Amino acid sequence: MFGRREIVGVVSEVQNEVVGIKDYVDNKFNSLEEAIGEAVVQTLDTRLKVLEQRINRRFDNLNKSQSNNVIEAINRREKDEERREMRQAIKSKLSILYAEVQEAVLFEESERGNKKLTKEGEAVYKMLYEVVMMLANYHGSNSHMKIANRTTYNRFVSKKGIPYELVKRTITLNNGVGRESVFADMFYRGVVAKFVKFLEDEFLNEKEAI
Repeated sequence: MFGRREIVGVVSEVQNEVVGIKDYVDNKFNSLEEAIGEAVVQTLDTRLKVLEQRINRRFDNLNKSQSNNVIEAINRREKDEERREMRQAIKSKLSILYAEVQEAVLFEESERGNKKLTKEGEAVYKMLYEVVMMLANYHGSNSHMKIANRTTYNRFVSKKGIPYELVKRTITLNNGVGRESVFADMFYRGVVAKFVKFLEDEFLNEKEAI
């Protein structure tokens, strides 16, 4: 049989072991809790970083989109303003040309008795080419053929009721040099003023698709 002293000793040893086991379990639990806590924190931190990157990308895309929209709006406004200025310049040129055609003496007699353009007539002839080039540029071309072509001439003849087809003819400039063109036929037939008005009606009409 165990005596009281032995029983107390055994109980004490068991208590010590229980305390040791409890401390061990507590330590393990705390370590596990810390590990879980760190894992959760890392997971949250990772998710927050991903979310932050997504938000930053969205803001960047939004800023780029807004910047592009602003740039496009500025470019459109500048192009519209350039087009208005070009349109006004052409209208002014056509008005001057129309007045010159009406007032200037276009032809004079050469020493050989042939017709040639006066200095004023030659200036009008060159101005007609200039305004045709301006209209071509206005409609996106660097060639006068955008405006000065057979389709245009036929439409002009039809709309203005001219009873003949325009053809190429040779006209003599004031210095005696000859130039062949349909414009020469217009000068000889006296329809330049009508053609000037036709150009304005046809090619400065914003609804006209060329």
